Amino acid sequence: HDMILYIAVISAAVSLPGIFTFASFLAYRYFTPERRGIFMGISAIFGVSGVVIVMIIGGYLFDNWTRNGPFLLYCGLICLTLYIVLKFKKAKKIDA
Repeated sequence: HDMILYIAVISAAVSLPGIFTFASFLAYRYFTPERRGIFMGISAIFGVSGVVIVMIIGGYLFDNWTRNGPFLLYCGLICLTLYIVLKFKKAKKIDA
């Protein structure tokens, strides 16, 4: 039981910088130079908004469900991010 909590904490700490690095990679690889700045700006806005929303939901889960709730939420979001990353790996260059 505690091992799952440790894995979730380590995954959350490692994944957040990785998500922003992956967004930079997507901007470089899949967008034209004219669109990269727009993509990075939008990803930053949603990234910050997402962190705030997840912190609020995590706090609610901690207070009203279980102390492990926020970490389970982070773990689920990390798995979802990994799935999206693997799907993008097969994507083609975006010109729009």
